[in-house]
Amino acid sequence: MEVQRLLAEAVERLRPYGTEVFVQVKSAIFRGGYPANRQRFCQVARQRCWKLSRLSGPRRGEDGDLEDDWMESPILLLEDGTVGRFWLDNDITVSGEN
Repeated sequence: MEVQRLLAEAVERLRPYGTEVFVQVKSAIFRGGYPANRQRFCQVARQRCWKLSRLSGPRRGEDGDLEDDWMESPILLLEDGTVGRFWLDNDITVSGEN
């Protein structure tokens, strides 16, 4: 509970700073192919965020093995008080608002 209180306080103190937005997406591909708008992903959530630490490293593939490509994976603080390491994928295009 102490950590949650500290994260909530950090969000309040950082609120006036930064304009970055965290967008969470999910697969929009339905059984049988793409939806009518041809988008592979749709937006699930959107909220402000702050980078607490900038990291990079190899991501684990679906088989659990480390991939060869290194990618950025910063520690983010989300506006709802969630904090964690997030793997970025800049190749995703999203459609729609939640």
